[in-house]
Amino acid sequence: MSAWFIVAVVVWVVTLVAWVLYLKHPSRPEPPDGDGTGSNWKAHEKYQERLAYWNAGRRGKKYTAVAGTGLSVALLLFTTLYFQSVGTAKIQVAFGQPVAVTVEPGVHTKAPWAKTVTWDLFSRDVLFAGAPDKAPVYANGEIDGATITSSVARGTQVDFDLQATYQINTENAEATVMELYRNYRNQERFTRQVINPQILSVARQVPSGYQPIEFRGEKRAEAEQKIQDGIESKLAQFNISFVVKPTVQNIAYPDNVEKSISAVEEAQQKEAQAQAELRAVEVSSQKKVAEAQAEADANKLLAQSLSPEVLESKRLDTLKAIGDSGNMVVVPEGSTPFVQVPSGTKTE
Repeated sequence: MSAWFIVAVVVWVVTLVAWVLYLKHPSRPEPPDGDGTGSNWKAHEKYQERLAYWNAGRRGKKYTAVAGTGLSVALLLFTTLYFQSVGTAKIQVAFGQPVAVTVEPGVHTKAPWAKTVTWDLFSRDVLFAGAPDKAPVYANGEIDGATITSSVARGTQVDFDLQATYQINTENAEATVMELYRNYRNQERFTRQVINPQILSVARQVPSGYQPIEFRGEKRAEAEQKIQDGIESKLAQFNISFVVKPTVQNIAYPDNVEKSISAVEEAQQKEAQAQAELRAVEVSSQKKVAEAQAEADANKLLAQSLSPEVLESKRLDTLKAIGDSGNMVVVPEGSTPFVQVPSGTKTE
């Protein structure tokens, strides 16, 4: 039951009593006989005192009744109306039991004796990144906890941070919140008893399927997806899903494992560099082979195209070009060479 309703009931009772007393206030006292002079002046003086007392009592009851009425109306409005902001659900609770839920923003009404309990429907952040001995903090469905300690393949210890964002799905949000309130009463308890342990359970289990270098390197995204799928499967019954998938960060191993991983990573880098260099040599060799093959193919085509007739034609063309320049040596087959000297050339 709402505490304000109890206050309102008290005010209503006081107001009712004030009105009853006001309405039943004794009638105005009658003045004594005479004009208040002579021996009758004391009676008139006592009358004035009685009248003042009567007026004060009447005014006090009236003011109390009027003020109580105004306060009662204000408390009635206060206990029957409530404002709801965007992204929240309000559960109306009467005598310890939820009777209604609203998720639409605006002004709503309820029974004066009912109280409201608020649940956040906006996305809620989850962060495990504190010191190992840090106690988790819960606030309106959010979690701020310690870094997660687990183990990868062969039992090697691993510490890592985990961050994600979840929310209660808007579909059937009223029914979901109503059921959650029946089982957990408030959002902080639900977060502490359900959200936190389910996330930690899956996040600590998934790394065991990976080698240290895999969990930190090429298979981290796969591990993050497995964490998301595992948590959502456990929280599906509560109509909850992730709006920002879990991300794994700051993965740390014991010093001896870190050294081994560094050595493996260095060897992998060298192997990758060697493969790149080998590939470059192969590409260069393939290029030279291709160039040589192309040249050989060209020579082959040229040789196939040079028939005796073509060669004789090219020879005659060459001789003609020499003759056109004024210098020519003709040696007929089986005859004495005839030498033609260009005109204007002096001979001895």
